[in-house]
Amino acid sequence: MPATDDPVIAAWFTVEFGDAIKDMPFREVSGISTEVAVLEQRASAPSGRSFTAYLPGRVTIGDITLKRYMTKDLTLWNWRKLVEDGKMTDARKNGTITAVDQEGKPLAKWDVTNAWPSKVSGPIQNAGSTEPAMEELTVVCESLKRSQ
Repeated sequence: MPATDDPVIAAWFTVEFGDAIKDMPFREVSGISTEVAVLEQRASAPSGRSFTAYLPGRVTIGDITLKRYMTKDLTLWNWRKLVEDGKMTDARKNGTITAVDQEGKPLAKWDVTNAWPSKVSGPIQNAGSTEPAMEELTVVCESLKRSQ
């Protein structure tokens, strides 16, 4: 039976967070996830038989980690500085993460609300490697939705 959809192979990701980050390419993205806690409720049926009912609990959203090749650009560090300076109203941004194929066409898109950078680090590099240095940004957000 032939497949109706080929697997998605992302060449890179483009990221926008309001006026803080505009159409910036990233090599790796991880942590795009939502999870519902499972609550157990033990009860007894009228027959006396005990059972456990499972109910949905609080929704949590994963921390999103973005990695890109390090350049002279300080955009990530400047956005994080807003948080360090206590300017949370300015730091919170709505944004979009888009997986892009080799031809530059969008494959999938996630919309985030009230995101802000909780961590920025770099360079991440192995001195014995010929790979370019990487910097990493961790972003937290209040909502996450796949829109494409």
